[in-house]
Amino acid sequence: MGRGRTAVRGTAIALCAAAALTVSACGGHSSGAAGPSDPPSAFGPGQVVGPAPALSQGESATRYRLPAVLDQGTAYLAGVDGVRVVDTASGRTMETIRAQHPLLTTEGSAANLTHPPLVTTAGDARAVVWPFLVKAPGGGNAVELTSIHTDTHTATNVLIGLPQWASSAEYNLSVTPIGAAGTTVVLDVAGGLHHAALTTDAGTGEPLWMRDDFTADAVTDGTVVGAQPDAAPANTEHVVGLALKDGTQRWTQLHGFGFGISSASPSLVAVEGTLPTATAGGTFQLLAAATGTSVATLPISNGLPSRCVYDQTSVTVCYAPTDNHAGARVVVAVDAKTGQQLWSMPNGTNGTEPVPLVTDAWHGLVYATTTEGLTMVYRARSGSPVRASAGPTPVLVNDQAGLALDPNGPNIVAQRPID
Repeated sequence: MGRGRTAVRGTAIALCAAAALTVSACGGHSSGAAGPSDPPSAFGPGQVVGPAPALSQGESATRYRLPAVLDQGTAYLAGVDGVRVVDTASGRTMETIRAQHPLLTTEGSAANLTHPPLVTTAGDARAVVWPFLVKAPGGGNAVELTSIHTDTHTATNVLIGLPQWASSAEYNLSVTPIGAAGTTVVLDVAGGLHHAALTTDAGTGEPLWMRDDFTADAVTDGTVVGAQPDAAPANTEHVVGLALKDGTQRWTQLHGFGFGISSASPSLVAVEGTLPTATAGGTFQLLAAATGTSVATLPISNGLPSRCVYDQTSVTVCYAPTDNHAGARVVVAVDAKTGQQLWSMPNGTNGTEPVPLVTDAWHGLVYATTTEGLTMVYRARSGSPVRASAGPTPVLVNDQAGLALDPNGPNIVAQRPID
């Protein structure tokens, strides 16, 4: 979260001809090793599984969001030129899935590496989805949307047309995966001052709907939530909820400046920004994704980047700032359904102690790192400490693995739970 925006100018929009094709890639199988039934509270030594994408200037590794997802014991690590399928138990790269068309390299081609691949389920099939920005066979730009099947690690690809303004532009063009439900996938297309939401069927490549002058940020509870600029001459924007099915507008909320929006739970989205009536510090609110209703205002300033993580059961943890160079770090945990605050840091008992940086949450536990490099684990519903241990803190966790940044170099390491 915390991404500032400038208003985008209006433009007529048209779909390029979208051709659908299916390409198979050879695949292998993951180890299938069973993990512990409880969420892990400690991890073994990490083993390098690949390079970490470069951080932008001034960005701290402690707040980095990996372009990766975990599915059981398999990690999917996205890069500009491919997605590596890694067995976290052995560290072995089982497959590298690459685009079938020439990649388009622009100043913004690495921008989508700030978002992880999407994991989605359609019927009994489960897939990891990733967009490649490519050069279309007939000329112009397109998206090659790749679905990696988690059972076989084979990939199928469809070619997706872009908005007219993006079909030939090469200035800072990027395509970012935002969310998916079944075979419906939402992408945010950006270039210069332009933004558009592009929604497509990952199985057929059929375009479903598109909305120009709209920055898609989250897909939650059947709703695509993002920001749209107000009509000129206003230099403001507002938060909008669109029906995932057909793009019709469900609600509008919170006119203001510089909104950062992200999914906070299966039913909530987090919105930070500055309201015209705000005296200082802006606002950080949790909205019901389906209706736009504000369910909670959290004591988090929008002056620095912030983020929410959902533990996949019942608790959402929001935190800011995510760097140590300014302000005081704040952590707030809420009920993932109601938004009711459960606990926060600092509080009356630890107000003089440095607040650790939250990195992830999983099934009732919260993971954080201290300035000394220790991994701290807390109970998600109470905030009570569970364990402190040495070693790199995982920034992505499930019951079979953790992914962390190597403290000794710009690499990603996989860790196996030991307790």
